[in-house]
Amino acid sequence: MNRMGNGQDVRAAQEALKGKGFDPGEIDGRMGPHTQAAIGEFQKSVGIRETGRFDQVTLTQLGVGR
Repeated sequence: MNRMGNGQDVRAAQEALKGKGFDPGEIDGRMGPHTQAAIGEFQKSVGIRETGRFDQVTLTQLGVGR
C-alpha cells in the first residue's frame, strides 16, 4: 500500500506514531507536514528508507496495516 486508503487509516497511523513517541501533530486523519515529518523521523529511527509516506514497510513497522 503506497497510499493510505482514507482518513481513518491515516488517523490510525498517526495514533501509532504518537504512541511510539513521534509527534504527527493533531490526530486529524490528514497527511499534513507534521505527519510527514513524523513519518520520516520514525523511518529513520527504524532504519528504513525515509520517504515521509505511509508505505507497506512503514505501516508494518508501526503495527498498522492490512
